[in-house]
Amino acid sequence: MHGSNMLPYLMRRYAARSLAEVGVCTGQTSVSVLDTALRSGVQLERYYLIDAWGSRACRPGCGCHSKLQKVAARFPELTLLRGYSVPTAPRVPNASLDLAFIDAAHDFANARADILAYWPKVKRTGVMAGHDFAHYRNWAGLREEWAAGIRPPPPTKQGVKERVPPAYGVAQATQELFPHCRVQVLWNVWWVEMAECAGPMTDNFDQNLGNRPLQPRRKGAGNRAAKKQASALEVGP
Repeated sequence: MHGSNMLPYLMRRYAARSLAEVGVCTGQTSVSVLDTALRSGVQLERYYLIDAWGSRACRPGCGCHSKLQKVAARFPELTLLRGYSVPTAPRVPNASLDLAFIDAAHDFANARADILAYWPKVKRTGVMAGHDFAHYRNWAGLREEWAAGIRPPPPTKQGVKERVPPAYGVAQATQELFPHCRVQVLWNVWWVEMAECAGPMTDNFDQNLGNRPLQPRRKGAGNRAAKKQASALEVGP
């Protein structure tokens, strides 16, 4: 299920009025949240949309900043923050959010960094959540490794599938940071209730799967590996 369904669900479930969506792209989820609020008679206090938005066309790319500016002109509760997620985090006040939704890069390093950057932004009564729990292809991390010369790029697009093993970065980041907390997962979206969790653990990087990718041995094993990894997490509505 897309984040455009689950973020409105979480907003209603936890009566969130101050939100941040980290990783917006075309704004499909943002429009769904605004539509849900209007239909429910809910007045949002503040809704931060955080994305670099890039330079590619809006569809199929994410260069949608100008279009979302037109949307923001109609909704004063919207605040567009253009920039990469972690450097932009200081522009959101600490302890100001009822709900932070992480949906930017899905590789382990970036997902982990986003969670750590936005955790202080959420109220102690709020919720930290994110999309693509079982996302398996970490394009952002791969591009960074190619640019840094850590991993040679494959010669063809088909070579990516043949030479790059799946790595469930979001699942691994949540497992490393929240082994002591109740992580709920529904339709590929994860969330942690702040009141039940003292905070992410950052000193156990070498003791968990988070420091290395899952590498399924046969076709179809990837999804099973992610599900097995999630077995320690609570899955529920």
